[in-house]
Amino acid sequence: MQETLDGMLPNLLPLAVVFLIYFYIKKAGPKYIRIVLGIIVLSLVFSFVGLV
Repeated sequence: MQETLDGMLPNLLPLAVVFLIYFYIKKAGPKYIRIVLGIIVLSLVFSFVGLV
C-alpha cells in the first residue's frame, strides 16, 4: 500500500497519520499513552495482515 501511495504522492501516508494524531490530540486532549498504545496495536495488526 505504501509503494502505491508513494507513486502518486511521496510520503502521503506518514503525513496523513501525523495529521490524524494532531487532530485527535486537539479533540480529545493530550492522552499520550492512549495514542502510543494505539499506534503500537495498529502497527501490529497491519503487520500481521500484511499491509505494512
